[in-house]
Amino acid sequence: MIYKNSAPKEAVDVVIFAGHGTSEKDGGYDPGASKNGVNEHELVEYVALEVCNKLSNAGYTVFYDEQNFKDQDLAGVSIKSKFAVSLHANAANTQARGVEALVPAKEAKLDFEFAVVDRISKLGTPNRGVKSRNYDTGATEQRKSGIASNYKDYYAEIRDAWGRGISLSILEMFFVDNAEDVAFYRANKEKMIDIIVDEMKKLVSPSGTPTTSTSTPTPTPPKPAEPAPTPAKETIVSRWAEKGQFIADVPEGGVYVRKSPTFTDKDTVMYNNGELCPEKGQYYVECIKTTKYLYIKYKRGNGSWGYVPVREMNADGTYGKKFGKCF
Repeated sequence: MIYKNSAPKEAVDVVIFAGHGTSEKDGGYDPGASKNGVNEHELVEYVALEVCNKLSNAGYTVFYDEQNFKDQDLAGVSIKSKFAVSLHANAANTQARGVEALVPAKEAKLDFEFAVVDRISKLGTPNRGVKSRNYDTGATEQRKSGIASNYKDYYAEIRDAWGRGISLSILEMFFVDNAEDVAFYRANKEKMIDIIVDEMKKLVSPSGTPTTSTSTPTPTPPKPAEPAPTPAKETIVSRWAEKGQFIADVPEGGVYVRKSPTFTDKDTVMYNNGELCPEKGQYYVECIKTTKYLYIKYKRGNGSWGYVPVREMNADGTYGKKFGKCF
């Protein structure tokens, strides 16, 4: 049995989400990462629906949806296994390739994620690991199964699910902006579907009972209302035209693109250490200094402007920590 796009009244065994897509709340469509006429949602939707169909045929009760965080699709859903998977495709700078999983920091049981990432990578794409990211520091941790970490999750989709008592993993199956990785996906998508289904069956029985239990998230109780401190607003100090390229080099493993010259306006695209921003043959066109960071501005593949923080600004207006090298 598959429940699509509406919360089921009965408890389901597992939940499968396709990243991005159409919102039931406002009807808006988010294609996700796009490059050369290929968009993320169209590709991952096929995988998600096929995974649902195969699990249903095997006797599982499955809930499928898209735009799950925006629509708050986990609200009111009872999941016997306390487990959900959100399928996505990655994007960076057209050079990066590979498969990776993003998991809750406090989840210790990661056999499913490690097995899926390992088996998909053996089809012919780099293994980028199983990772968690710290909300407060931005640091990315390469995880080990059986060992839980203890910090606030960076990704709102994971954080929201954990607060509802659900362990949700994001599986980034390939890079949609890398032609070689898209070709890899097209040639191996049926095998990828079978891998996800096979490992899901090892994790959860058709009755929803975990065969290899995940950690049980404790739902976050509501906190009493209290005045929140007002953070200092990040404002633009100066900006100037400049042409160049940037290479990320930070202990956390990369630097995320911002949608505006504001550190909190994060996108899902990261430039990993050693990768050029923008890609070879293109250049950033402006530097923007704010009260907190120095950004470079460049034209992205989808035609929008991207902003990458390249250096911290100290409170006295002097330059602080570098996130890489501009040249």
